[in-house]
Amino acid sequence: MDEKTKKILEDAYIADGAYCGCKQGEFAQPVKATHSTNVKLQGLKIMTCADSKVMKNVLDFGMCQLFGQCRLIEIAGQNIKWENFKSDVKIKGSKALNGASYFRCPFAAEEKINFYDHQQNKLDEDGKIRAKTTGEKLEEAGDYLGKSIK
Repeated sequence: MDEKTKKILEDAYIADGAYCGCKQGEFAQPVKATHSTNVKLQGLKIMTCADSKVMKNVLDFGMCQLFGQCRLIEIAGQNIKWENFKSDVKIKGSKALNGASYFRCPFAAEEKINFYDHQQNKLDEDGKIRAKTTGEKLEEAGDYLGKSIK
């Protein structure tokens, strides 16, 4: 990920459907925002630290280069701990996540599960929202993970 993209991502709030991934995992997965139901950005719910349940808010990443199968499945229903969130912005009492937010794999603490998409749409030259295509999202994810996921 180039520095310009990294800076844009760090400044952006993470919305429902944004992709996160583990560099040891087979594929990336979209996250599910369930804590905040009334605060939206471009019509999408914003992720907070309270969106932390494994297999509800965060899914497994398929095959794992370290353990064979991603072990998040083993702790379904338990909470992960988000780090590097927006400490000055709260939604329903929970701190908002941004593109710099991540959690550590509960089974390999040196592995960070990062966001590489914020799910917000870009504006075109006329100031209108231009939705990203699935292909664009997959390309961004692949660039971040260093592999093709199309």
